[in-house]
Amino acid sequence: MKYLISGVAITGNKGASGMAEALIQNISKKDSEAFFYIMSYYPKADVKTILPHKSSIINGSPKSVVLLFFSSIWIFAGRLLHLPKKLYIFNTTLKAIEQCDYWLDASGISFVDGREKFLIFNVLSILPGLALKKKIVKVSQALGPFNSTINRFVAKLILPRLSLICSRGEQTSEHLRLLGLSQNIKNYPDITFSLQLNENNFKRIEKYIPKDTNNKIIGVSPSQVMYELCNERKIDYLSVLSAHIEMLHNLGNDIIIFPHSIRINTQATHNNDMLVLKKLVQMLPQHVNITLVTDDLSAADLRALISKCDILVASRFHALISALAVNTPVLVLGWSHKYREVLRQFDLEKYSLSFDNMHTNNLNLLYNLVLENYDEIRSTMSKSLTIVTKRCNGFYDELVALEKHSTV
Repeated sequence: MKYLISGVAITGNKGASGMAEALIQNISKKDSEAFFYIMSYYPKADVKTILPHKSSIINGSPKSVVLLFFSSIWIFAGRLLHLPKKLYIFNTTLKAIEQCDYWLDASGISFVDGREKFLIFNVLSILPGLALKKKIVKVSQALGPFNSTINRFVAKLILPRLSLICSRGEQTSEHLRLLGLSQNIKNYPDITFSLQLNENNFKRIEKYIPKDTNNKIIGVSPSQVMYELCNERKIDYLSVLSAHIEMLHNLGNDIIIFPHSIRINTQATHNNDMLVLKKLVQMLPQHVNITLVTDDLSAADLRALISKCDILVASRFHALISALAVNTPVLVLGWSHKYREVLRQFDLEKYSLSFDNMHTNNLNLLYNLVLENYDEIRSTMSKSLTIVTKRCNGFYDELVALEKHSTV
């Protein structure tokens, strides 16, 4: 079978690339003949990378998505008028879409109040699949709330037409229920819980791990998104984070600061934490036990790095997911219900800060709380992870069941 994965890229946001890689790894186990079209929003950069086995990049850039809107309108008209397919399937991207059996939308977060500027992209990025009557599955992600008039209208127009919507947690499920959806909804954990590591991932991150030390290793994953949202609310995110790092250093910890979204050789801030990371580092005194990661590591490499940390301070959502997946206790500075609903699955909600209580003292108190309950936290995480991993793997069985149902 052929699968199209949208809402992702190999470069840039490593959460998105982790979702693509996890899908390819696990679907290939169940379908040895599977081939994957990765509809990348950074196609020019991605074609230069080492791609997963049996996969190909197609253009899913914002410009291409806009052009595909007009193609989609023509496809709707062509099908209505019973025109030959060759008249509306006329380029490489459309031919790839036509060939695919499943369209897997791995956007991570979509149709959310307050993010209406992304709403057009949320719709246009799957519109060709709707036009060609493809089985579209929204891979586990955060959706809603739907209180905004425009968001609610568009969501009610588009979401019922999808074959399956996988909510990433109970809060998303409740948002969808209040929207009136139930028939095509299933609850599955974030798909990157199923991302697998190998020895090469650990070899590539060896150089960042402090040698010959008994100090605790604290990872820090800052976020450009969090930085911008805090600025809008007059919250000095970097001051909170830098003061906390200084406290961690004074306690004798080794610190590793890394980007979980990175785009090399650009000043663009979208899907790029390097600029905010550099601002953060400039606020810190020069210390030998603070390591800065500036290489473009893969999602799996970053997970291997996080596994070597004793604690992670995370603002990037998929850095949090990786910490949970490798049993690394985590402190979270988050901006959306998507953080809370995944932490709830591990009974770790109290170890997160929202905008209202984002102060250095609160972050320091959380760190002390983690130390006091460290063994208990890891035990709880381990038990929860067993359940979450089993449920995550159930998603792939769901795809098989969906295919069997569609062929009956």
